[in-house]
Formats: sequence, C-alpha cells, structure tokens
Amino acid sequence: MRKLYAQVKQRLAAFKANAAGSSAVELAFVIPVVSVMAVGAFDAGRAITTGSSLEAAAQAGVQYARTNPGLDPDDATDAQTITDEITTVARDAADDQTLNVTAAYYCRCNSTGNANQPCVPCSGYKKYATVVVTKTLTPIFDYPGLPESFTLEGNAEIRID
Repeated sequence: MRKLYAQVKQRLAAFKANAAGSSAVELAFVIPVVSVMAVGAFDAGRAITTGSSLEAAAQAGVQYARTNPGLDPDDATDAQTITDEITTVARDAADDQTLNVTAAYYCRCNSTGNANQPCVPCSGYKKYATVVVTKTLTPIFDYPGLPESFTLEGNAEIRID
C-alpha cells in the first residue's frame, strides 16, 4: 500500500513539474470568454451607432417639417404628403429604408399647455411637429437573460410657428 501511495505521489509530482500543455489548457478557457466579450462589445457599439442614426433621422424629419410649412397638416391629403416626405427624409438621413417613421402635428395653447389634434385655434396657440423613428435591432449573439431583439427609438420635436 505504501508502495502504491509512493508511486501515485511520485507521478503527481512529475505531472505537477511538467508544464507542457498548460498554456493550451489556459487558452482553451480564455478564448470563449474573450470571444463573448468581443461580440458583446460589437453589439453594444452597433446599438449605440444605430441609436445615434435614429436620433439624426428624427432631427432630419422635423427639420423638413419646419422648412416646408406651406402644407396644412389639418388637411388629410396634405397631412399624408407631409408624413410621406418626412418618412423619406428620415430614412434617407439614416441610409436605412426599413425604419419605422411616425410623424405627427399638433397645437399647444400657451394659456393651458394642452395639446390639440387637429389644431383648434386658441389664444396664442403654437404648431408643433414630432417625429419618432424606430428600428428593431437583433444582437449577433443570444445573451442569456436578455431579449432576442431590442427596439431602439429616436425622437425629435420642433415648433413650426
């Protein structure tokens, strides 16, 4: 029994002293962790970049609404034309034709602060346009505990007159 114990002890000591292959084992443990972190950083960067482009697209939409005030948002045909143009401008600004764009006009009375749709004149009312741009972003990797996709949103509002 002592002989067996001595042999096991000797083999364990020899195994412990031999470092060949330990780097490969360490690398096998580290590579998956570093890979997941790199993909996660890429996904986070992609989400931030997409969010910025959505904000820029919404800004482009309200700027269009501000610089083209000739159409009447209370008229159904004009309202559809404005919405279509704002959608086109926002999608072109983000260079993404798959964006969901929602444009709306409303009035706000200075005295009450209430929003009216359609614009019903009140004492000192102001017209506003708002644009909301959304996109669903699906991460490259399925992260445990997180949803399969995220809806990112960019929005902007501007006073027209």
